[in-house]
Amino acid sequence: MQPLQLHKASAATEANGGEAELRAFFVACQRSAKALLHGEVNPLDLLFPGGDWSVAEALYEHNPISRHVNALAASLVGDWASATVGPLRVLEIGAGIGSATAALLPVLPVDRTRYLFTDVSAFFHPGARRKFAAFPFVQYGVLDALRDPLAQGFLPESFDLIVAANVMHNAADPAAALARLRPLLADGGRLVLIEATRNTRAHAVSVGFIEGLSGVTDGDDGPFLPLPRWLDALDKAGFADAAASRFRRGWHRFRPRHHRRPRAAA
Repeated sequence: MQPLQLHKASAATEANGGEAELRAFFVACQRSAKALLHGEVNPLDLLFPGGDWSVAEALYEHNPISRHVNALAASLVGDWASATVGPLRVLEIGAGIGSATAALLPVLPVDRTRYLFTDVSAFFHPGARRKFAAFPFVQYGVLDALRDPLAQGFLPESFDLIVAANVMHNAADPAAALARLRPLLADGGRLVLIEATRNTRAHAVSVGFIEGLSGVTDGDDGPFLPLPRWLDALDKAGFADAAASRFRRGWHRFRPRHHRRPRAAA
């Protein structure tokens, strides 16, 4: 792959939800289906053609479903920030191109927020630094969300909010992966988890080659878990007071809360 180049979406792209970019992406996936199945084409080259972010931003940020889900998350985080006194320490894992980040940063107070943008490598950092240059409280780091954060140098109880958007479905055992995140939260800290809860054919023949298909086991019809299984995973991981906001096409935004003595999810 070529190095990623920041794409500034045009007004037309944002207005039509990236329709042209998404149409071209799905056509390219269809034409490359055989090569994708045989591993002859890197699916990331289709998602980031020429290293450009335009398709990925259309898919994860500008289309109506993503806008709606990210707006819900921003509303939740904004309310939380307004009701919180003192410094706000936020960790985003699997941040990627920053589609959720773009919605959340404007609702956080500049003077008391420290926002750590992380992904499994520094691959997205240069583009993200340019994209979020207007937010001086954003820092950048590397964290593999599917491995123990404490073993990667992160400290217990060092964050008040963890944001995980479209990343935890990649875990072979979501409950175990979520449990490894919980020690990072301070007492009363919160986790905002954004996940699809329905598998589709369109996903399977496009970004499904990137997201989680390698971890799908017999009995699963794709990487995305239904809502009851996510709630069960959160409960097993020790999160309490889980609540879900459902979007009609199978996207859910969870807002579980962590306590020193976890309560059952509700």
